[in-house]
Amino acid sequence: MKHMKALFALLLALSLILALAGCGKQAGPAPAPAETEAPAETAAPAETEAPVAQSAEPESGKTLALFWNAAEADADQAALRQALLDELAAAGLAADEFFAANDQKTQLDQLTAAAAGDYVALAIDVVDAGVTDSTWALLAVAGEKPVIFFDRPMESEGEEGVVLGMNETIMLLTSAAEPDDAAMAKAVCTAAAALSEDLDPLSAAAQVVIRLPGCTMADGFNNKILVG
Repeated sequence: MKHMKALFALLLALSLILALAGCGKQAGPAPAPAETEAPAETAAPAETEAPVAQSAEPESGKTLALFWNAAEADADQAALRQALLDELAAAGLAADEFFAANDQKTQLDQLTAAAAGDYVALAIDVVDAGVTDSTWALLAVAGEKPVIFFDRPMESEGEEGVVLGMNETIMLLTSAAEPDDAAMAKAVCTAAAALSEDLDPLSAAAQVVIRLPGCTMADGFNNKILVG
């Protein structure tokens, strides 16, 4: 009996020791996971201003719309074209050039588009030279823009004055004899320069042009000028 009591006491002591040991081994709260740094925000690329398109528009009211009957590379008009561009540049006038490549419809379409632009005048070397009906078609789309016909006749034979005598927003610069490129270029430029100063296209511009050497009135019309 004594042995049983001793064994029971031993077992009780052992269970107390184990219980105390278990309590000592209980883990504390699990450590929080280490904080990982969020990836650094990449800065948005700096906004760059869109490039401002450089306007091709010359100074308002100082540009002549220049219509050629042939293609740009045409050799026959090269000398007159260069002389005219030089004269305009010297006078401080810009020029927008249009080339019809000998096509009347192309010239008509070009003139229609240009008539809405801010041009001092429309200077036309007509495709259909000497055809009154074609000239009326051009004038119909030109509206109230001053028109300078140059170098080639714009009325049919026997109908001279039919257009010039009825339309007071146009003038004709035509060759008196053999075409003189320098004189014609000077005449067109002088007329355009007068118009750019808001001078009357008939009284003022025509008078300025006919004061040039070799330029005279023709056929009793103050808007038909013989050049050269």
